[in-house]
Amino acid sequence: MPFNDPGTKADKPYKINLADVPWESWGHGRFESDDLYVDRHVRSERISLIVTRLPPGGVNCPFHFHHKSEELFYILEGTGTLRYGTEESEVRAGDVVACPPGPAGAHQFVNTGTEPLSYLAISTEEEVDLCEYPDSGKVAIHAVPRGAQAGFRGVFKQAAKVDYFEGEDATVPG
Repeated sequence: MPFNDPGTKADKPYKINLADVPWESWGHGRFESDDLYVDRHVRSERISLIVTRLPPGGVNCPFHFHHKSEELFYILEGTGTLRYGTEESEVRAGDVVACPPGPAGAHQFVNTGTEPLSYLAISTEEEVDLCEYPDSGKVAIHAVPRGAQAGFRGVFKQAAKVDYFEGEDATVPG
């Protein structure tokens, strides 16, 4: 999912019409969607708002949970399956899904219907967050200071854990 956001939040308007936000499409196999990154076009500092549209058979992203960010989803249209923690349930227009930080809030949407599944994704914008992907044993680290264009982002396999002192020179100076 690309992100190229010129300018600062102060340079942006305090309101915008969704018709003025361009759709961005991305895909990787079954993982695909069209998204409106609304918060990138207004002065939002700590809240992210994305409108996501999944095609039939599409999956929003790998099953995951955040350690800091909280997410809230409002289903606008279509039907699908929500994988949430250890459960699966059907979702349809009007449903609201809350995903608090931690393993209990792990989630993934799959469009099992014949029409697009569209929803609002509202989340807190944390300067530092860790996201875990239980199915694949990955972790993602996001550390970007508020208002900065650059920071640290990376995805790693948990199996690559090393000892705290690995690679450190343990000799005592002197």
